[in-house]
Amino acid sequence: MKIEKIKLAKSLKMALLLVSSLLIASVSAAVYNSLTLKSQVSIQTQTVQFTNGADTPSGSTVNPTYCVLSLSCYPNSTTTYEKAVNITNTDTSPHDIRLRHVSISPNGTSDVGNFTSITFYLLDASGNQQASMTYTTSNNTWSVSPSETSYVSIPGGSTNWTIKVVIVTSENAQANISCNIEMALDVK
Repeated sequence: MKIEKIKLAKSLKMALLLVSSLLIASVSAAVYNSLTLKSQVSIQTQTVQFTNGADTPSGSTVNPTYCVLSLSCYPNSTTTYEKAVNITNTDTSPHDIRLRHVSISPNGTSDVGNFTSITFYLLDASGNQQASMTYTTSNNTWSVSPSETSYVSIPGGSTNWTIKVVIVTSENAQANISCNIEMALDVK
């Protein structure tokens, strides 16, 4: 009788080992399957892009995917660039866009006190404000509100929207002081 119990125990252990091996093999196959997925990445034409505006300052760089504006202003004044740069949707479909703050410099130095505010307005083709982002100063520190605008839909069909920039400098602003603002144009 003891020999039969030993044979039964060995048979059960063997069956358990076989079931465990099948389970491990099927789980491993699922992992290997997920590791072999393939992707194809293609580069397409930029359909929402920067283009020159009527007031794009000389010395600025405007390319489809980025722009650098060389904006100038004077002490104790308000300077407005009505059409500093355009945003053009060359696609036939509308796209959602927004402005998003990336960085500003210098910050926390006395140079900041030369400015009062710098505001970027996103205007549609009719000149209606769709979004804005304002940089203001307080005690040599910049703050931005909002840090990103809500998404708005720019229509398709070679639609031109524009970014208007209004710069306000302080009464005691010094010449040859500058600040650098980097913002992103996010496109869905």
